[in-house]
Amino acid sequence: MQKLIVSCGSIVICFFLLLIAVQWLQQRSLKDNLLEKEVLIEALEKRNQAAREEIEHLQDLSYIETLARKYFGLVKPGEITFQVED
Repeated sequence: MQKLIVSCGSIVICFFLLLIAVQWLQQRSLKDNLLEKEVLIEALEKRNQAAREEIEHLQDLSYIETLARKYFGLVKPGEITFQVED
């Protein structure tokens, strides 16, 4: 009878240790996942801030003019442009 009680007690203890180990692994996985999401959120916040700044720049006509000259080669009437080839 005593062997049965010891065996049952050992099984219960092993079960609880296994349960604790599984819970610990799940908690660790969730913490790692949370850390990844926080890093992603920080990167997206930086990207949003850069987009907000670009929107502010696009409100400025001189910035738009600079972009038009740089990317589309636009010139004002009567201007002469020179292109230097390397």
